[in-house]
Amino acid sequence: MTRTPAIDATALSADDRKIYDAIAGPRGGMGGPFAAWFAVPDIAGHVNALVDRLRYGSKLDPRVYELITLVVAHEWSAEFVWRAHVKAALKAGVDEASIAAIEANGTPSFAQPDERLAYEFVHTLLTTHKVNDDLYARAAEVLGTAALVEIVTVAGYYAMNAMINKAFDVA
Repeated sequence: MTRTPAIDATALSADDRKIYDAIAGPRGGMGGPFAAWFAVPDIAGHVNALVDRLRYGSKLDPRVYELITLVVAHEWSAEFVWRAHVKAALKAGVDEASIAAIEANGTPSFAQPDERLAYEFVHTLLTTHKVNDDLYARAAEVLGTAALVEIVTVAGYYAMNAMINKAFDVA
């Protein structure tokens, strides 16, 4: 059971209603972690802007974006995020074997160097809380610094998403 109260959109101030509509409109409602974030509407609005930038303005290949999302979801045991992104990962080109390996706590065998390095970078960061110089150099050479910033930001967003889901019992 969720710990977030139902939101009565008709009782919102004009400013809060704008934020509500910007979030709920494209999603068909105010659910998931946004129901929790909306307890502080301006935070929900800023998170929504970040999500829009990451999902729709990213220069990352959607395959890499969805792979990162699944790595974070698995490491956080964030079932809501995992369920929401498996289909998107498959559609973006992440192969079923890689998804199954992540789910089974294994290390996927990637054919693409960008997938391998994005996985290794994010998995290492999540499990050791740091990235050594060798891994950074290899990832920066293949992916570039700007992509690494996006990769870490995507990972950070989905870690925050997982934390909200866990704290507020979002199913």
